[in-house]
Amino acid sequence: MKQFLTLVKLLFSQQFRATTAGDKKKRTGIVIAFVVLGICLLPMVISVAVGVFMLGGVVGSNQGLVTMLILACQSLVLVLGIPTLITGVFMPRDADKLLYLPVKPITIFSAKLAVAYINEVITTAVTILFLLVPYGIGAQMGVGYYLMLLPALLLIPLLPILLGSIIAMPVALLLTKVGKDGLGKTLLTVVFFVLFMSAYMALVFGLMGLESSMPNGELTVEQLVAIIQDAVAKVSPKMQYIHTDYMLAGALVATSFGSWIVNLLVAIAEFALLGVLAILIAKPFYKHMLASQVEGGGGSGKKAKLTYDTKPTSVIKQLIVTDFKRTLRDSQLG
Repeated sequence: MKQFLTLVKLLFSQQFRATTAGDKKKRTGIVIAFVVLGICLLPMVISVAVGVFMLGGVVGSNQGLVTMLILACQSLVLVLGIPTLITGVFMPRDADKLLYLPVKPITIFSAKLAVAYINEVITTAVTILFLLVPYGIGAQMGVGYYLMLLPALLLIPLLPILLGSIIAMPVALLLTKVGKDGLGKTLLTVVFFVLFMSAYMALVFGLMGLESSMPNGELTVEQLVAIIQDAVAKVSPKMQYIHTDYMLAGALVATSFGSWIVNLLVAIAEFALLGVLAILIAKPFYKHMLASQVEGGGGSGKKAKLTYDTKPTSVIKQLIVTDFKRTLRDSQLG
């Protein structure tokens, strides 16, 4: 346990440490980019918070609706957490140092996963602020609801950790097989981008389809409230299939101590089981990935050599041919 805690402290602090002037400039640029992105997304975030607040006022205390909000938090955490799991856990840059430490691979993996979990807890806190908190205010929830958000903050990221690890493993394996550089990695990046944009556009057109299915003409407030309540009533029972989130939602909206403690204990047990399952699934894969990176695994192992043609020809032609080859072989230039 001492080795685990030491590694967690070291790895967590290391990700905020800039060792060179170049790292400091890069870190400053990333911070500025996130600030600009946050300012651009602020109107949308405020709109979502206001919408959830109004939804809480219309529907009131509803376990199925709270489950949906928890699932929305987890979806955002999953999308933002997968790159962290790939680069920070399964494809670490410090693999050559970690593999030779007098520490078991399971301890290293658990420490890496714990750091990823801490990062996702921070992301979860932001999602709770503009989803679950506005809902609680709109639904006029009691003090117990807001106190329960503290343990919920620690439980919500566990499901994204499990799903993210399962998704990250084949992606990391593909990235290792195609090598750190080259045309394969560039093509793989393009494929993932196309898949992401396809899913995004499908979601957009799906929302447009929902909008087009609304009754024509202006709706009264009473009609709109009835439509929302009917939609929530139809979807809420299906949330029971996501049992871990449903139990956590039950603890959030519980009106008695007995209901609260039962739902909370079941949720903790199920989330703990998912966490253990994630470690057992990813442990052998992580050890393989760590060893393959240290041993130079991935791709064919052949290094592309860029040489100039020694035959008499124009310098411009040589530069064009060389740059074209680099575009195909160098992922950054590609």
